[in-house]
Amino acid sequence: MEELTICYEYDFALTVRKKNGKQYKNHHIAGIGISYSTALFDAYTILKKRKCEILTINYVKAKSIAFAFDKDGASVKVSLNEYPPPIPDDYEKELNRLPKKQ
Repeated sequence: MEELTICYEYDFALTVRKKNGKQYKNHHIAGIGISYSTALFDAYTILKKRKCEILTINYVKAKSIAFAFDKDGASVKVSLNEYPPPIPDDYEKELNRLPKKQ
């Protein structure tokens, strides 16, 4: 198996609290990352700029592969079926790793 660097695009369905105080139970946002935790941090920073707080993660699915490179740095065309991303079962554990609101 060749050594690849693959960046995935995830679709996060979240429960969030917006800056006006309203809680939304089905808020979708895309996050891009090499792993699940980096994509979650990407979604977290996007929501932080909008002054939203993530309360829970409802579900996560991989939408597509954003890009892939081989060990020489050349772009490679791969499909999501060939290289599915590992998604953890415990969303709360990953959510607790994010920085907390002070």
